[in-house]
Amino acid sequence: MATENYKRTVSGTVGAGVGALFNGGGRTYYILEHKTNSKYHKAGESQKIIIDQVELGRDAGCQVRFDESFDTVSRHHASIERDGDNWKLIHLSQSNPTLVNGRPIQGTYYLQSGDEIQLASNGPRLGFIVPQGKQALTSSIGLTERMSLFRQQALRPYRRAIWILTALLIAAIVGFGAWNYKLSLDNQTLQKQMMAYQEQLDSLAQVKTQLEGEEAALQQQVLADPTNEAAKAQLAAVQQNLQSVNSQYVATQQNYRSVKQKAIDYGFDDETDEVDEVKSSESAPASTNDVEEVEEDNIEAEEAPAAPSAATDVRDYYNDIYTLKIRRITIEKDGKSWDPGIALSSAVCGTGFIMNGAFLTARSNIEPWVFFGVYDDQPWRRELAEYVAAGCNVILDFEAYSTMGASHPLRFSNKQFNINSSGDRLEVVEIRKEIRHRFELEGIRFEYKKSARETYTVPVYTAQSRTYAKLAGIRSGGIPINAAASTTLAGGKEVTVAGYSGNTNIHNLASSIKYFTSNLSRVAGNDISLQSANKNWGFVGSPAFYQETDGSLRVIGVMVGNFGSEDHIIPIAACQ
Repeated sequence: MATENYKRTVSGTVGAGVGALFNGGGRTYYILEHKTNSKYHKAGESQKIIIDQVELGRDAGCQVRFDESFDTVSRHHASIERDGDNWKLIHLSQSNPTLVNGRPIQGTYYLQSGDEIQLASNGPRLGFIVPQGKQALTSSIGLTERMSLFRQQALRPYRRAIWILTALLIAAIVGFGAWNYKLSLDNQTLQKQMMAYQEQLDSLAQVKTQLEGEEAALQQQVLADPTNEAAKAQLAAVQQNLQSVNSQYVATQQNYRSVKQKAIDYGFDDETDEVDEVKSSESAPASTNDVEEVEEDNIEAEEAPAAPSAATDVRDYYNDIYTLKIRRITIEKDGKSWDPGIALSSAVCGTGFIMNGAFLTARSNIEPWVFFGVYDDQPWRRELAEYVAAGCNVILDFEAYSTMGASHPLRFSNKQFNINSSGDRLEVVEIRKEIRHRFELEGIRFEYKKSARETYTVPVYTAQSRTYAKLAGIRSGGIPINAAASTTLAGGKEVTVAGYSGNTNIHNLASSIKYFTSNLSRVAGNDISLQSANKNWGFVGSPAFYQETDGSLRVIGVMVGNFGSEDHIIPIAACQ
């Protein structure tokens, strides 16, 4: 279905192009990688797009143009437009589809870096790539190349006005030369201010590191001997000092950012001065070896700010709390793989969060088939259990989003998690329906099926099962924890649980994340139960916070779901 009421705008083309020329430090761009040879583009060619609205098609006015040999490509087949920090693909053709990753889209589709766009079923293919870090800024492209891209992309649809616009552009460049002299003087002043704040931050960071080391050592003492009152008193004093230093760090960091933002507003390109984000007392650096392309079943993670140490408002941690989405399900058997056809919109998966540089969540989110008997209202879990019982390998590819926005997803698969299944038991199940799949590979038709009358064994959850899942090295920083308190809290203490309360819109997560408070019912070994139960699946995998004596909040466990009449939390000490 073509999108109605679509209009090409001057602001999205010429206006955005002028912004890319003169405010490159405040704008981003993306790359279209051509995967099909054509008259205008060779396979492997990378086309940088610096404006906010481009059209793809055979018309001479399209910025991404294809020749007449592509008869299934419409004159104006599709458009890519900026929407805030995101890019959306708009289907325009009345006769042929626009596909993303092999599937036709309806109306609009929000693109993610790595997506493949195809114009018509047998049409040309393009890779959509968003550069990372400072390379994502238009200012990383040289001025000469930006002027060339401005001419090709912003002016192409308006050939009649090209000479007028060129004359205006030349006049603007002449005026810019005189203006730039004053800006260079302002730049020197701003650079000096940033250097002064950077020196303060470096000094505070050293004190923070020392205090965090003392805090970690004292936490281990309290964990080893909960009756050590002297260690507890020292720990409280260190945490109070750490909180004071963190406050100074945050204030200095805000001053630094204010000066840096002023430099960005002026268009200065600050290449040398970088300020580290506030690090939590539990932060750990991410390993570069752990960050690779998701298509190779490895982590694809965006750099994100570490959470402040021990905030007093749970909402300050929202950037580190993620809603989980399954983006692809793959079944493997005897060297062949296929999509089981499970509707991903019904495969809801709950919440996860970052702590100590690792992603922690409930195991029922990562291996949903093990818990098919607990969530009997979600038949897709039972369907996956049947595939596992039949000896198939189930691969779930996830995307996780926080309130940082849809442009900062974490990507990983269930195979990357460290999961202890020693407490599971095998249960005999009967396949309720025929598992059958037909597919074609290199012209040969294959069929795989299992009879509904046969019985198999499948792993299922027991009271001894480890019900959490952990993926290390995914991102630096995270929410601060209190491992000692997670094993010493008594019943009746209040905890706060934060997570996503239903099907979520990744472009408006701030309205979906919620928190609730409850009191502990009992603490026994590696299990904490709550007095009140929350039946909302979205909170499964959420962090549970305990308020310290100074009012700060730290994670003491991960909520793993409602078994029986109580919500259960795994102590953070058991997840280390």
